[in-house]
Amino acid sequence: MRHGAIADKTEELGQHTESARRMRREYKKDKAASQAADTDLAVLVMDFSQNLTIPSVTSTPSHWYFCSLLAVNLFGIFYENNGTQTNYVYDQFASGKGSDQIISMLQHFIRTVLVPAGKKHLVVYADNSSGQNKNNHVIRFFLAQVQYGTFERVDYKFFVKSHTKNSCDRGFGHIWKRVSSSDCWTMDHIVRAADDSATTNTTSYKPLVEELDKKLVGVQQYQVFTMSQDKPGVVQCRKGPDDKPIEKDLRRKVDGVFTDGHKVTRMLDHFLEDLEPPAEKSEKIAELHKNIRPYVPEEFQSNPIYAAPSKEQGEDAKAAKQARREHRAAMAVAAKATLNRRGRDAENAGHPVQKKLRK
Repeated sequence: MRHGAIADKTEELGQHTESARRMRREYKKDKAASQAADTDLAVLVMDFSQNLTIPSVTSTPSHWYFCSLLAVNLFGIFYENNGTQTNYVYDQFASGKGSDQIISMLQHFIRTVLVPAGKKHLVVYADNSSGQNKNNHVIRFFLAQVQYGTFERVDYKFFVKSHTKNSCDRGFGHIWKRVSSSDCWTMDHIVRAADDSATTNTTSYKPLVEELDKKLVGVQQYQVFTMSQDKPGVVQCRKGPDDKPIEKDLRRKVDGVFTDGHKVTRMLDHFLEDLEPPAEKSEKIAELHKNIRPYVPEEFQSNPIYAAPSKEQGEDAKAAKQARREHRAAMAVAAKATLNRRGRDAENAGHPVQKKLRK
């Protein structure tokens, strides 16, 4: 039994490794194809870096390790055709790290780089992050781009889990090296460290793509998704680059009419709205002002990052802190009650009580 289990695990590991090798070969093949002269193929790799923080200094005050600093998101798009990376940098007050943000940055890159270059076949590589990249919203965005006419074909491909090292990581490494060797007190300092950064607003794409196309069921089991103009509204799904595709028609049918290119064009041109910034984090604002600002050089203390919280924000921060204390206290009481109950159960199991006989 034990030997059988080990054999099964060994076989599973072998299949996993072979899948990773197949995707690496596919990646190298696409990179080579992007170097051909006069090609209409564009190959991108996109990824989020580990969060940066503000402030980020070479000599960190000891008590900062117990504080919550301002998180800075860093999203990179590496353009394999010319070997350049574009970085999008924004803090947690500006926006989050969901599919709307990814789509907005992709759309900005497509509009400013790929469309002027006349690219018609797009290949995008990403890691296997189900919450950010590998989800229905990003897939349906690419489907809409094909129906809109921006591209004739889009291939969306994923590296195998635990084998996701890619070209963006090299660029992130240079940024981290520069940030770690300098003092960054403001967003401008972080942006200068990232060097090549782009500016764009985040847009709310989720409601739009949900109205245009249906949800793709079982998205996590596939590694390659292909969308082309000769099959409008259809996503070809593959578990590996060499596997037979499974076709999924995602077009919605409203009043007997399927989603078509005219509807997609109208929706993308007239119904996109800017994404609202995330809710205010009153605790973060209060902590940055009270605990971090005293250590910031005087010339940067007036930066909005370290601004004093308003009266309302201060009250919200106190209320949130009090609610967290009460929650922790309640959790401790519940944990103690559970331990006591388990102790009683163990005692009863060791010394069973005989039932009284009925008279």
